[in-house]
Amino acid sequence: MKTTPASLPELPPREWDFRAVPDEELDICFLYEYAREHVKRSRRWHTLTTRLIAPQGTKVPGLNGLHREIRSIFGKAPFLYWFALPDFVGSPWPTIGREERRREAAEFNHGRSQAHSFREAIALNITLARDLAAFAKAGADDYASWVRLDQCFHDETDQREYGFLAINWNHTDGQLVAAFEEWLADKRGGRADIESRQGKTKPRQHLKALGAKRLLEAGLTVTQAVEYTKRFLKDGAGNPFPLYDTPRGWAKAKNQIVPAVLEKLFAD
Repeated sequence: MKTTPASLPELPPREWDFRAVPDEELDICFLYEYAREHVKRSRRWHTLTTRLIAPQGTKVPGLNGLHREIRSIFGKAPFLYWFALPDFVGSPWPTIGREERRREAAEFNHGRSQAHSFREAIALNITLARDLAAFAKAGADDYASWVRLDQCFHDETDQREYGFLAINWNHTDGQLVAAFEEWLADKRGGRADIESRQGKTKPRQHLKALGAKRLLEAGLTVTQAVEYTKRFLKDGAGNPFPLYDTPRGWAKAKNQIVPAVLEKLFAD
């Protein structure tokens, strides 16, 4: 019997279609949705958060310790206050009120968190040890977590390299620039001088992959997922256009991209 689009198992678009997320909400939406994905199968998270569900006015013993224990589930990941809400897992980013989304995104982007700078630094992202405190809210308060967060916004593994800087401020700016130019000429080696594939769209690509994973785990086959997403997605000419158009794309999203991002974000 031929399967028709109407008979396909459904997953609400708010769980997998993040195209409408505006740029200013993109970073926090990306982190929020991957945090939801991370705790979906965490029995410990569910056990801990149920202790927070109590009648209004009831005191929860050891509340500070409970919050620390819940936060520990996220490893080095960003701190988002929603993690303690009973409906966190069931509340995709698009279901949050528009004004609240705007407010939280503005605080995340322009407050102490500077995760957006990972997308804005096209050629060189220099972060000194004294700068790491400014990235704490974005989950990067040490070197290893800073690298993981940066990797979530860039995938130029053959062109991107990490290290550290030791700057002697006793020298003049001209001397420092000259030293850097000499170092650059020496270290460039055989690396191709290519146009940077800036990571500005990387969070959207990760959210797209997350959507594909959720659709497949909802019970859809790849063929069904293609047909189902065509009902909502269109190309530039208005023709039906699936989330991914090849089985390889769906498989890569589910089995490679999403697990890799989860590992980078939430590894201890």
